[in-house]
Amino acid sequence: MSLLNWDQLLRQALPTFKRKPRYLDFVRALTWPLRALNALFNTFRNRTRYQLLFTGQTIYLEHYLNDLYDPTDRLIFIENLERDFVYLYNVSEGVVPPEYLFNLGEVDALPLYLKNLAEIDLEDSFIVWVPVGISYGEVVMRAQIDQYRASGRSYSIQTYVP
Repeated sequence: MSLLNWDQLLRQALPTFKRKPRYLDFVRALTWPLRALNALFNTFRNRTRYQLLFTGQTIYLEHYLNDLYDPTDRLIFIENLERDFVYLYNVSEGVVPPEYLFNLGEVDALPLYLKNLAEIDLEDSFIVWVPVGISYGEVVMRAQIDQYRASGRSYSIQTYVP
């Protein structure tokens, strides 16, 4: 798609006495590199506008991946995983904690496990589910997901039978 009508632009830029076919062909030949650059720019513009339609939100990321890998059936979906955090408070903070820490012999409560920050980072924030019949390169798909995913969110790509 060209935003410029080059023939009309050249005709209007020339004086009326020089609008002969031979002279117009000469000016067209001079402006051919500009036309080629304009075509490259328009291709880049259209591709960039398409990429800007998508964000890291789940529905947009699903739409983007389905456009790339499964445009007909659109079976790729993303499952968000919830993390359960246990927060520890001091008594001076005045917050009533939902969980209490006890010694093993004090109460018959379910055990409460605390995690280090490094262990929490190993957990996935979401899973990208891809049907078995779709061929994809994992490295390429990861690059396309990483382009839009929020930083600090980890994920895994898994296949399933629809």
